[in-house]
Amino acid sequence: MWYSYGVMPHCTIEMSTLLSEQIDTQALLEDLHMTLVKSEEFGPADIKVRLLTSDLYLVGGECGEFAHITLKLLSGRSKEIKQGLAKELFLSANEWIGEGNISLTVDVREMDREIYQKKKANL
Repeated sequence: MWYSYGVMPHCTIEMSTLLSEQIDTQALLEDLHMTLVKSEEFGPADIKVRLLTSDLYLVGGECGEFAHITLKLLSGRSKEIKQGLAKELFLSANEWIGEGNISLTVDVREMDREIYQKKKANL
């Protein structure tokens, strides 16, 4: 059921610059967007997906490649829904990242719907 908890989410992928140069990042963004659409928790036009790259980082004290996805949602969804979204995003991203020695993590965060402010862009 779309829109059951209001519009959102914000999905941010942080990754090492080297990893971003080895994969089709636009296709990754589109795939993660479709993963969220398929959840039926959000309307397609309400999903925001962005990629941020890092030139300087340490993973386990070393300069290892990484990708971390943060999904920010308005408060109110059940733990089971949030776990399902995290799992599906992880599986989708893992298809792009592959088997190498790359750290992949996903986190789902809630934003207090009584505090969140928004100005909608005219797209």
